[in-house]
Amino acid sequence: MPHLEKDIWKAYQDKGLVLIGVDRDEPLKTVQEFHRDMQITYPLALDPGAEIFGRFADKKSGVTRNVVIDETGKIVYLTRLYDPQEFAGMQKTVAALVAGGSN
Repeated sequence: MPHLEKDIWKAYQDKGLVLIGVDRDEPLKTVQEFHRDMQITYPLALDPGAEIFGRFADKKSGVTRNVVIDETGKIVYLTRLYDPQEFAGMQKTVAALVAGGSN
């Protein structure tokens, strides 16, 4: 999440990017405390029952996913956990989308 905050959100928030963290099966108070403690400024959404998560992965699979969706609603990049090489690829994809191109 710190990488998303610094390298994605802060870099592109004023360039048309929408970034929403989705917190699966946690109560509001827990999510609010986490948001504050992690010092992130992008919004977090609640996902009771993992219904949103279930659109992109099996509800019982591991969390921490980054899903980049273009303006047409198509998934154009998907990661799980944090890998520096994958993250660099995601950054390149986001940069291209924000610039109006494709990855």
